[in-house]
Amino acid sequence: MEVKGKKVTVMGLGLLGGGLGTTKWLANQGAEVLVTDLKSEEELKPSLKKLEDFNLKYVLGEHRPEDFKEADLIVKNPAVEDDSKFLKIARENNIPVETEISLFFKFSPCPIIGITGTKGKSTVATLTHKLLKEDYQTILGGNIKTETLPKLKELDEDSLAILELSSWQLSSLDEDQISPHGAIITNIKQDHLNRYNSFEDYVEDKSIIYKHQTEEDYLVLNHQDVTSSKFAESAQAQVYYYNFETDPKHNRGAHIKNDSVFFGDEEVCKKKDIKLSGDHNLSNVLAAVTMAKVYGVANQRIKETVSNFKGLPHRLELVKEGKIDFYNDTCATNPAAAKAALESFDGKIVLIAGGAEKDLDFEELAETIAE
Repeated sequence: MEVKGKKVTVMGLGLLGGGLGTTKWLANQGAEVLVTDLKSEEELKPSLKKLEDFNLKYVLGEHRPEDFKEADLIVKNPAVEDDSKFLKIARENNIPVETEISLFFKFSPCPIIGITGTKGKSTVATLTHKLLKEDYQTILGGNIKTETLPKLKELDEDSLAILELSSWQLSSLDEDQISPHGAIITNIKQDHLNRYNSFEDYVEDKSIIYKHQTEEDYLVLNHQDVTSSKFAESAQAQVYYYNFETDPKHNRGAHIKNDSVFFGDEEVCKKKDIKLSGDHNLSNVLAAVTMAKVYGVANQRIKETVSNFKGLPHRLELVKEGKIDFYNDTCATNPAAAKAALESFDGKIVLIAGGAEKDLDFEELAETIAE
């Protein structure tokens, strides 16, 4: 695939870094880039300031049909829905539509490890990166609010790219039948039903992470998760389960035995080495450890890395200790995540909560709050 000299429309610059990184990379590749966004110049000022050194064209505050008819390539922001009338114009004119992630997969010189799930994917992606970076030249990117395409220059064929992948990013890979070499699915719960027609459609997009794998690839699944654990039945890749318990049938991945983390029959570290609170975070660590062992990381390095990993901001983050301990869990953006957070503590809890409904079912969360 060649972008040099091509007329490229970037649909959605945004403020979170993805559109910014895509625009920079395309310009550096020699593309003629037009950026269009429904936000105004004033709203986009932080992003626009970082593009002052590039020769770009802008259409802000609107999208124009001609920018989707006369381009050689459209690169859309994941937040743009596939049924957009402007993307329809592009497809009617046989203009290919890509995303930052689909371009990364096509241009990457090295294997990619992809992590998806309704919750836990940022924590698992970050810890997986930390576990692998001593043995491999690695980058961390994707849905983790960072510029991803510009990191291609850091990679060669012996590197590893670790990408957090949302369902919307994965949907852009299906048409070209692309899946990563290594895949982790943390869990699949109800989410984003304000954007999907059904939970089944959401699950279908998540499944793209393993759908096009081969027997030379790796798939790591959460045995405790009812929905994603069933993916093993249709997977072509080599499947590794991770477990809270010792289960002779599914001990190929990381699991807990006698208060230690084991991989197969091999003790990796003690459960007490894990500093994160909650069973959901224990599950996240087991997922990352499983992929690290698949790629040959030594147990001592895993123990040191896990012991020093304090988690990410906004994810059950202890922000103040005292007579009352305050935790920031603002990344718990669906009922299942909020329920998991509440179940991480004993004793009295004061819950401060809010957010968007997203057409989700709050019954189980309500029961947990009432308890």
